[in-house]
Formats: sequence, structure tokens, C-alpha cells
Amino acid sequence: MLKKEKKKKLVVLLCGIMALFMAACSNNENKNVENENDEVNNTQEDTNNSIEVSEEQEELSGDLYSYQMSINGTIYHIPMWYRELEELGWEYAGDATTTLETNVSTQNPNRWEMGDNTIYTTFCNMAANAAPYSESEIIEIDIDKNYLTEGEWEIILPGGIQYGVSAKEDIVAAYGEPSMESEYDVTCDLWYQEGANHYVILGLENDILTSIKMYNREALEGGDDSVSAEVPESVKNYKAPEALGDDLYQMNVEIDGHLYALPCPLSELIANGFEIDMNDERTDKEIASGDYGWAVLKYNGQNVVMTIHNYSPNATTPENCFIGGVECASDQNAFELVIPCNIKKGMQESELLEILADYTYEVKEIGSENRFYSLKNPNVSADEFYSINTKDGVVVGIEVSTYVRPEY
Repeated sequence: MLKKEKKKKLVVLLCGIMALFMAACSNNENKNVENENDEVNNTQEDTNNSIEVSEEQEELSGDLYSYQMSINGTIYHIPMWYRELEELGWEYAGDATTTLETNVSTQNPNRWEMGDNTIYTTFCNMAANAAPYSESEIIEIDIDKNYLTEGEWEIILPGGIQYGVSAKEDIVAAYGEPSMESEYDVTCDLWYQEGANHYVILGLENDILTSIKMYNREALEGGDDSVSAEVPESVKNYKAPEALGDDLYQMNVEIDGHLYALPCPLSELIANGFEIDMNDERTDKEIASGDYGWAVLKYNGQNVVMTIHNYSPNATTPENCFIGGVECASDQNAFELVIPCNIKKGMQESELLEILADYTYEVKEIGSENRFYSLKNPNVSADEFYSINTKDGVVVGIEVSTYVRPEY
């Protein structure tokens, strides 16, 4: 009985082991199936994720005049903000705090570095207020094989044109004949131009695309176009001259007994009876930093139009600007204008000529009656001049103008 019980137990034990073994195999198979399903699911998820990413990624335009290019899979736009290029891993090699007034662009190339690689750009401030390079637009990008490590860069232009690969015939097939072509020894520049401020220059060496320059001067949204009502420091620091003087290079003027040194804040004229006509459509209500505009002034019952300049770092209103010139033409009698040496309307031409004998000037005759004496200041870099009109031997009109920035 004992042996039989042991045999029974042995049989039961063996059956149990086999059952466990089969169950284990079954579990392994299920696990394998689950793993395969997981892999399929993961692959599907990865595929879905890939699809989602590709849907989010911007596609390169087929139009050259979109001013786009793909650099190592990332699409660059021109214009773009300084910070955008910085976020792409490029580091500016200059002083990013340098300030630009509105509508002013840099004249020299601005170098950017990424490791041993270099590209060049042009900055431009298209906003109404002065801005540092770091808040300005990049309106031009210049890429050249001489400044990039060979083999590390895949640069693709619209239409599949590729840096380091495409030949002239490929470019012409994609974009048509260039606006202009410049050929040298083994190099060639193909210009595709929409205007002075919108063009692409493709440079080839031994018939292979080796340089790309894109220039697109357009205003981006997001610039600082706010207008400040605060009186600029240059206006606060202005001082009127104590005397008219006898030096025509001083640019002093007297208007109805009040002395002004040009350029002069418009607010000085307002304090002496001039009034801005803000309802006149010719009056510019806002003037950007470094820009100029027009103001229609009411004085003695007449309208006087003057050019006004904003020399402050902020966009501002007309009363915070400067006038750089005054004119009292032959048909204008709203006020009396006197310039140094007491030159004014009604003076004899012979007396004027005695004064001008100490200066270099030009004379332009119109008919037998009118002469215009032009006198320029040779001591300044910007234009600064007087124009004095005589008729029948008498001074009948005076214009004075300066484009020299105020130093106060």
C-alpha cells in the first residue's frame, strides 16, 4: 500500500510538474504575443508620434521668394528676430547692446558662430523706437563654404536646390533665368531679385552652389511701436543763443524778435506763439525715433509748414521734435526772419555781397531778375546751408536748413 501510495504521489507530482511546465510555456507564449503586440503598439504609437511631429513641423516652401531655407532640417526665415537665430544655437560675436534707430540697418557684416562655423547677417530696426541689436530683425543672412565645416551642413533651398550639390542648370530649371548674372574666373553669382530690398544671390564655384545670400527687408510683427509723451533730454537741454551773431556758420536765426539756434525744439516756437494744427492731414501725429515728418503751424493767421526731426530714442509727438530749417520765401509774410550778419528781407543785394565776400558761395540765376546765393557750411559732415533769393537787387527770400544732430 505504501509503495502504491508513493507511486500515486509520484504520478500526481509528475502530472503537476508537467502542468506547471505547460502553463509556463503557455505564459511565455502569451508574454511573447503580448511583447509582440506591445512592439506593434509601440511602433504604432511611434508612427503616430512621428506623424504628429511631422504635421507640426513646417514644410519648406517651393517659392524662392519666400526667403526660406532648410539648414540641417530646421527652416530659417528671412527676416527673423535676433533671438530666433540665437535659439537655433548661433552665438553673436559682437556687442548686442549697440542701438539702432528706426529704419536703420547695420553697414558692416555681423558675425555669428557655432563651434568652428561662421555665418554673417545684417541687423535692421523696423520698429518705431530705437532698439539694441538683440531686439532687432535679421534682414540678411550670408552663408559661404569658406566659413562652414565641410560635411556637417545640409542646406536646402525651395525647389530642392541644395548647397554643395546643385549646379547652375539645376538652379535655372528650378527658378528660371536670373535677374542678373556675374561671372568671374571659376565663380558665378546668380541674382534673383524682387527689388532693391528683396533678393537672393546664389554663388557657384566650379558650377556647384557654394554660397547663399538672402536679403528681405520687411517689418515683422512684435516690434516696439509705442509712442512716448515724455519730453526728450535733448529738448530739455536746449539753450537759445544770447545773440544772433555775425557768423553764418553758427546757424542762429531770429524770428519776430525771438532767437533760436538750429536745430531747435518745436516747443520753443510754440512757447512764442506758434500753434500746431493737429487737424491738418499734413501734420504727422507720431514720428519714429531718428525719423522726420511734417508739422503745419498756425501763426499770425497763416499756415507755415515745417520739417520736424525726432532725435530721441523713442517715437514721440510733434512738440517733442526739432525743426532743422526755416524759410521765409518771397510770397511769405507770416513772420520776419533774420540770419547772422543781420541779413533779412529788404536788404540791398550789394550789401549782401559785401557780407558774402568772406565766404564761399554759389550763384544761380533764373531769368534776368532772380538770383539765388547758396552758402554751405564746410565744417560739418551733414548738410547745413543758407539760400538767399534776390530780385531786382533786393533780398526777397531766405531759407536756412541744417541736418546736423543737436549736441545738447
